[in-house]
Formats: sequence, structure tokens, C-alpha cells
Amino acid sequence: MSPSSSSGRRAGAAAAACVALLLALVAGCKPIGESSGDTATTIAVGYVNRESASGGLPEWRYGGLAAIDYINAHGGIGGVKIKPIVCLTDASPEASINCANQFVDKGVALEFMGLDVGSDAALPILKSAGIPFVATVAAGTVQLSDPDSFMFGGLGPDAASLVQALKDSGAKRVTIVIYAGLPAQKATAATVKSMGARAGLQVATLEVPASNADWTASVASALTSRPDGFLLATRENDCTNMLRALKAAKYKGVTAAVGCTEYLKTLGKDAPRTLAGVQAWTPDLRRYAPAEVMPRLDVYQSAMKAIGHADLADTAGASRTFSGWMQLAEILRGIHGPVDAASVKKALQGAADVPGYLGPDLHCGRKVWPSQPSVCSAQEMLLRIVPGPTGLRREPMSKGFTDLSALAS
Repeated sequence: MSPSSSSGRRAGAAAAACVALLLALVAGCKPIGESSGDTATTIAVGYVNRESASGGLPEWRYGGLAAIDYINAHGGIGGVKIKPIVCLTDASPEASINCANQFVDKGVALEFMGLDVGSDAALPILKSAGIPFVATVAAGTVQLSDPDSFMFGGLGPDAASLVQALKDSGAKRVTIVIYAGLPAQKATAATVKSMGARAGLQVATLEVPASNADWTASVASALTSRPDGFLLATRENDCTNMLRALKAAKYKGVTAAVGCTEYLKTLGKDAPRTLAGVQAWTPDLRRYAPAEVMPRLDVYQSAMKAIGHADLADTAGASRTFSGWMQLAEILRGIHGPVDAASVKKALQGAADVPGYLGPDLHCGRKVWPSQPSVCSAQEMLLRIVPGPTGLRREPMSKGFTDLSALAS
């Protein structure tokens, strides 16, 4: 049987199971994750993330799980603890579909994504079961406009932060580096080209293999068009490899790196001029953070230390998912009655003004990014990389978060 026919049958079964919920006879689609009689003991949530032998992004799981541990230790949601059901994928649509089916079987109140590029394939299954999809960044194009998806950050604002940073640094001809064959990356490149035009930048695209790329050859090819700016939409290790190749090629321009931080330690002073955009304060930016964020950074660092991953606290994945879950918990606490998929979706639809934790406020449903209506924030922080006493460090290019909606389409 093909994956599509199998997923369709499972989706239909999930919908039938949820109808049977009206009779309270189907254990696989309970309104709360696990319950005893009429009293909820846990709220089951699905947590999907890409982690496999071919490549993984565990920091996008660790940050969220650290937040859930902290939330549970401090009263949970109205006294009820969150029970995360973790499912790991390998970037294939089939793996994402398999995880969605598991979550339907477990009767989760929501699916939360760390980062999973196959996640768009899971949306029809979740929709048929009435389960909302939540993430701090989009990993597909469908979820950006899906009414059952809620993106606390989006591809648009992420790209806009780097386009603006490149413009502010004087770049005029920019090349965006993406992986070949991934629709979400092609969408990002198209978005960057559109934004670049509005910002007065010429934007070209360089596609590289998703694995085993020849970075020396790729850089040599890209430099023939004489760009003075690069935008890297790649994984951490490839970000480092590309920057190393640019340095070896004696590139003198500026490079904006999407969510990359490890190169600061790996390359140090040998890294070319770089820029970044982030959606959450991190410990390395503490000296620039406003006073109200300081105790939250303490909570975050302590929570990451408690799960044994304090070394990842400065990463985009850990900080975004931790902050996202702290905001999500506030949304869930506003629900009166059972915390189930229907009530969670309704609460998210009404989350028009949710205060930030480590990141900006959320405005879900307000269409802050018109072409991506699922996105809840159009703000990011622009960073430049500068020499520090013990190596490179990041510093804000402006005070706090920047509203990037002027670059939206």
C-alpha cells in the first residue's frame, strides 16, 4: 500500500474516532492526553523534530522540552502537567505522516514542531482530527497559510531580518544559498528576491546539494557574479563550511547566516564579516537585554542546564522553542474548561496580544505578514558579529526587535 493511501485511510479513521468522542467511547481521541474518570492528569501534546542518522537538529527539541519541564515544575496548566509525546523524523514526508498518525492515535491537544521539513505532508491528517499545528518557525509553505497552523515566527520575517541587515551593511548584490529540491527553501529564495527588490538589492540564487556539497566549487561559482553579500539558509555545519570556503576564497563582502551560531566557536576570528537575525534573546546577548528579560534568561539557562544542554543555550533552535513554549503555556492557561484540540485551536485563534518571553509579542490572527497569514510576529532582532575579548561575539544592530512588516508582501 502506498504512503498516501495509507495516510488517507488513517486520516479517515481519525476523523471517525473523533466523532465517536461524542459518546466518550474512543480512548484514542480523548480531550485530554491521559485522564482518570473526569479528572485530567496530563495534557498530551505531540512534539515532532528532525533527528536522524543523516542529520539532526536536536536543539529544536531540547529547548521546548526544557520549557515543558519548567512549566510542569511550576504548576503546569491549571495544575495539570503537559505530557510531551516525542516523534523524530528524517526529513521525509512519510516520516512526518507517521508522526501525525501517532499523535492522532494518542489524542494529543496539539502538535508542536521543533523543525521538520516534511511537516507540510502531515497537515491533512492533523486537520481531519482537528489538531492544531504550532511552531516557532515554518518549515513548509502550506503551513504559512493553513488556518489550523500557528507560526510564532515565519519564513518571511526570518528572511526579512537578514535582507534588512544586509542592506544596512551596504550590500547591493546578494546571493542566497539554499538546498536543491526543497520547496520550502525555494519559497524562501523567492521571498528574499521579492524583499530584496523592495529594499533595492539585486538577489541571485545558488542551489547546493542537501548533503556532501562541494563548498569550494560552489563558492567559486557564486563569486563569478561578484556579489558583495551572501545569505545562507543552511544547516549549522554547512553554514560553517560555506563561511570557511568564503574565507579561503578571500571574499571581502558581508554574509548573513540564518540561525547559525556554531561557526563563532569553530572559525573564530577566521570567519568573514557576518550578520544574523534572531527571534529570541540568548545568554550571549545578556549585556544588551532589557531589565525585564534578565530573570527570564536566568530561568532559561537554569532549565537548559537541568536537562544537560546548557552548551546549546545560545542556539536559535533552543532559545526559540523555549520562548515559544513559555508563551504557549500562557495561551493554554487562558482556556476555561477541558484543554483539548478544539479549545487549544480556539485559544490560539484568539491569541492576538500575547506578551513576549525571550522574543517579541505574538499577534496570531492579525495577519501581521499578509502573504503568510499563519505567522504571529513580524519582528526580529538584527545582529552583527564583532570581535570580542575572547573571540567573536554578536551584538544588536539596533535596540531590541525590529518591525519588518514594511518588507512584507
